[in-house]
Amino acid sequence: MMRTFALVFSLAALAFGCTSKVTGSVTSKGGPLGTFTVVPTKCESGQHWSFFGAAFFADGDTGSKVEAVQDPLRGWFVKVGKPGTKKMEIFGDDACNVLDVDVHNTNTTINDVRVVEGTLKFDCKQPDDGRVKGELTFSGCD
Repeated sequence: MMRTFALVFSLAALAFGCTSKVTGSVTSKGGPLGTFTVVPTKCESGQHWSFFGAAFFADGDTGSKVEAVQDPLRGWFVKVGKPGTKKMEIFGDDACNVLDVDVHNTNTTINDVRVVEGTLKFDCKQPDDGRVKGELTFSGCD
């Protein structure tokens, strides 16, 4: 009986989205980040790093991290990682022509982490005439 319950629970977890889904891309041209395009393939809730928001990753590329972060005093900002480094640049309202963030909690919690979903669209200036922009839609970020 217990094995049947465990199997049914495991199959239900797989069927109902315990895996994240991300569509879209982030592109940087010039500036401190350099020139690259990253296509995130997975996301996680910002709760893992003690912030409300989401973090996005490309499979096999630990440097290509993008975060949508809500600060209680500054509001929303985006952090973009420079591939191949641990360096991240921060972009807020002051640097962005477009900064549209919609991250919301779902009714699902996995290992005490609230699953989030939403959209992120940004177009921001970097120093030295650089730009970074992206548009992501995401779900199942745990």
